Amino acid sequence: MTHTFDLTPPDADERRRLESGLDAEEKRVLLHHGTEAPFCGGLLGEKSPGVYACRLCGLPLFRHHTKFESGTGWPSFYAPYDETHVKGVKDVSYGMVRIETRCARCDSHQGHVFPDGPPPTRLRYCINSVSLQFVKAGEPLPDPLGRGDDFHLCRRRRGAVCRVHVVLRRDGPRPRGGRRLQQRDSGNPRGPGRDQRLDLSGLGPAPACAVAA
Repeated sequence: MTHTFDLTPPDADERRRLESGLDAEEKRVLLHHGTEAPFCGGLLGEKSPGVYACRLCGLPLFRHHTKFESGTGWPSFYAPYDETHVKGVKDVSYGMVRIETRCARCDSHQGHVFPDGPPPTRLRYCINSVSLQFVKAGEPLPDPLGRGDDFHLCRRRRGAVCRVHVVLRRDGPRPRGGRRLQQRDSGNPRGPGRDQRLDLSGLGPAPACAVAA
């Protein structure tokens, strides 16, 4: 049995409360799509078992066992906690075509995803440390919205299977099952988005100037 998290966006009052708890650097990255300096993030060297949750709303975004050393200077993961928890937005800033990743619940900026990761997904989710909060295995989720997030996490710990999506390889046939990543029109970042099939095959390997989160 699969237990889902409440992905309803925070209302205006909830958002103000959540944003009031951020420091200046967290606001710059999470709310204004900034990037922290490479090799400086507090979670870059974190290796403990646990879950990486959204710093703003507490939604679980990544698991420790999908984290890998990419050499880019930012925490990197090859798959999200759940395919519905991370959404992608086409980003054409700085003369490049990239896919920005955001928290599917609060719409906060997390980083970017590139098609040059390790098996089994061949993806590299390049994420800012300040966009995340690490929750060690066995500890409760922060749940700042009071959605009962830790209840769902505990149910999963007791044996519920969490879906981890399989993605389209950049240079090969589509694996069995395929994958979907929620994509929104970047022209209306906070409005209703349209759920699309996101194909990273045309992006190619990330150039040296595009490894940043």
